[in-house]
Amino acid sequence: MMKLAWANVVHRASRLLLPGLAVALGVAFVAGTLMVTDTMRAALLDQLTRTSATLDVVVERQPQDVAGSARTVPAALLDEVATVDGVAAAHGQVWGPVKAARPDGRTLAAAPSRTQLIGIADESQLWDVRFVRGQAPAGPTDIAIDRDTASEQRIGIGDQLLLTAGSDARPQPYTVTGLMDVDTRRDDLGDGVVVGTTDAVAVQLLRATAFGRIETVAASGLSQEALRDRLVAQLGDRYAVRTGAAVRAQEARDAARDLDGFSNALLVFAGITTIVAGVVAYNTFSVLLAQRLRETALLRCVGATRRQVRVGALGESALLGFLASVVGLVLGLGAARVLLRVFGSGEGIDVGGATPLLEPRTALVAFVLGPVVAMLAAVGPTLKASRIRPVEALRDAAPPPVRSAGRRLRTATVLAALAAVLVVGGVVAARTLAQPGRLPIAAVVVGALALITAVLIFAPLAIPRLGSAAGRILGRILGHPGRLAGENARRNPERTATTAAALCIGLTLVTVVSTIAAAATRSIEEDFAQNFPFAYTLRVDSATPMASTDVMAALQGRPEVGAVVGARGPSSATEVIVNGRAIRMKGVDDTVARAAPTAVAEGSLRGFGPGKVALEAKLARQLRVEVGDRLTARSANGTELTLSVAALLDAMSPLGPFAVSGNDLTRVAPGLPVSAVYVTQASGATDAALRRAVTDVVAGQPAITPVSSAQSIKQWTEAMSTLRGLLLSLLGLSVLIAFFSVANTLSLSIVERTRESGLLRALGLTRRQLSRTLMAEGFFVVTLGAAAGIVLGVGLGWAVAAAMNWSLTAVLSFPAAQIALFAVMALVVGLLATALPARRVGRSPITLMLARE
Repeated sequence: MMKLAWANVVHRASRLLLPGLAVALGVAFVAGTLMVTDTMRAALLDQLTRTSATLDVVVERQPQDVAGSARTVPAALLDEVATVDGVAAAHGQVWGPVKAARPDGRTLAAAPSRTQLIGIADESQLWDVRFVRGQAPAGPTDIAIDRDTASEQRIGIGDQLLLTAGSDARPQPYTVTGLMDVDTRRDDLGDGVVVGTTDAVAVQLLRATAFGRIETVAASGLSQEALRDRLVAQLGDRYAVRTGAAVRAQEARDAARDLDGFSNALLVFAGITTIVAGVVAYNTFSVLLAQRLRETALLRCVGATRRQVRVGALGESALLGFLASVVGLVLGLGAARVLLRVFGSGEGIDVGGATPLLEPRTALVAFVLGPVVAMLAAVGPTLKASRIRPVEALRDAAPPPVRSAGRRLRTATVLAALAAVLVVGGVVAARTLAQPGRLPIAAVVVGALALITAVLIFAPLAIPRLGSAAGRILGRILGHPGRLAGENARRNPERTATTAAALCIGLTLVTVVSTIAAAATRSIEEDFAQNFPFAYTLRVDSATPMASTDVMAALQGRPEVGAVVGARGPSSATEVIVNGRAIRMKGVDDTVARAAPTAVAEGSLRGFGPGKVALEAKLARQLRVEVGDRLTARSANGTELTLSVAALLDAMSPLGPFAVSGNDLTRVAPGLPVSAVYVTQASGATDAALRRAVTDVVAGQPAITPVSSAQSIKQWTEAMSTLRGLLLSLLGLSVLIAFFSVANTLSLSIVERTRESGLLRALGLTRRQLSRTLMAEGFFVVTLGAAAGIVLGVGLGWAVAAAMNWSLTAVLSFPAAQIALFAVMALVVGLLATALPARRVGRSPITLMLARE
């Protein structure tokens, strides 16, 4: 039987090509994902072992004191740490924004992006970057630059750059002495330009009063644990003290967790692709084994047992799966290269040009996955074929009726009821509970999977009626060919349903993604309108207090401007302790009460002024306060503020996380300059008029960058479009395989009915009528799969969006253009899949068609 299986694979290779390719693509996606994550994990571990490998002890903020983005330790702590017995060297991690330019004045970073300045420790053991060329800054005019910027902007050793920081109006020249790899600091510094100076210069330029953390090296002969214990004895429980080994282990765990999340997300898409590939293989084996019923019966006549028939058919599928695994592993290497170029620069890792790692585990998974998917797809058709009686070899086999219709109906009903409970329950819970968490979304997703399964199980029972309706509709349009097409579809409902299943699954997934993306885009627009009501935000960078004051005064005098709100902070100078947590305050002008009284999640900003506070809803939950509650904020200089909670803010609000009146902020940090200015549009003023007014006012103020809310919305929506495009690209392989399924199954079903087509020709059907009949049948099958997929996708997309607790208008967003494109693509594929085999069958001589087995 295995020899027969090999012969079937070899001699029927053309019929097995598409299902084999579908399985190979599924294997390629899985193998490529494993290669990508293995490569990124190896690069990550290499970076962690090369960077700060000699770091002994770290002093940082206690984990519970990070609310409101307060993650620094005071600069004075560095001297205290450095005097502890056993500390050979100590370094305060410092970074902040500066302006970097060439000698001709051209800036290195385009507005509104800013260059980040970092301090380089005097001791090489404390370096948290790696120098790839030249040497670290040593003198007061030395500077290093990240190698990516140096390569892109052709900056070399010995070149001069100008730096401007703080309120200095005069740029200072610095000489480039080295190029550095800053990949491990990208989480803190972002993706822009990074320059480095000595610690002393960085502290001076940035006017640093706090450090991110303090890093130390132990004296010779002293262990990390011993130095940690000495620092704990000195500092008590004011700060967290960890050994360098513990820090590196935690960083490795955090990075591995992020990498695992990325890997799991890719594996989900790979799993979807593999499932769709399995559906393709199932469809193909169903048709092929149905075509070989007489062959199977003859095998039974000459003595083959049912077990031998099953072994032969499963052996054929296993061989197909093995060959697909070989091809899939080769394709996986190519897929890994593509994925590394797309995703290889995330999480502080740059492996975009690396060679994918092929671990033995990946090869094992590939060579197991292909045969398993193919064999599972062949189990159902094989069991049906093994039950054939030898007497069936004496007559043509008619398409079998749908078996166990009652059991199918009961199963589909139970799954549909379960899906309704989960989807409706998840949506209701998400929109009624105060803190629903992720459970409602998970319930909706599980319910969606149950509903899709119920539809696929029930489909064969609905095909006969749908086929009859299609026959009547197509009959009015095409005449006899249309009626025959409907009859062909309803005569074998299982084949029709399985042909449409892969397309249904693929279009459901892409429609769900498109619907959710449309809802998310609409929700972002509504959130901006509600929580970001300012038409313009003026970012004040390296400006003197007088410059921002003059700009605000000029704006208030323009009729196109409604209200002007100045904001100061947050910074280390505005840090206070609230309910045991360190928080950095932002001071907001009282004009916010007139500018945006309702731009809140709860409460109101009307009457906002001294003694009031508005804070993010998430921070309020951490502090366990609500609107109307009173709290006390205590600063380092002993100033105490008693504040009443006036409003809770959305996370998108520019006022958060902890906004107090400007007068209250002055009591804690007097003389703090304005860091941002928010501008509203006057009633009756046009967008163009306001834009001209803002542009006129900020002209000649290079330190102030105006950003319109329209620009912000555009950036968010572009990011959402990019994410949607990425998800659709990952799902595109599943849709492509679904198209393979439709093309392959329709082609095989046409070939299967060659004798039937010959009989129709003999009874008077013309070649054109026969071609129309077969193409109309394909059109019906594709329309059925596309319609079911689109309806399910839109409905489930709306359900997921509702579980996200977005507004009703956002939930019911409908990406009509994209859905229409999906439908047209499906119809084109269906027509092309039937056109070629229908044309070939139509041109065949009637005698050959009738003689064919």
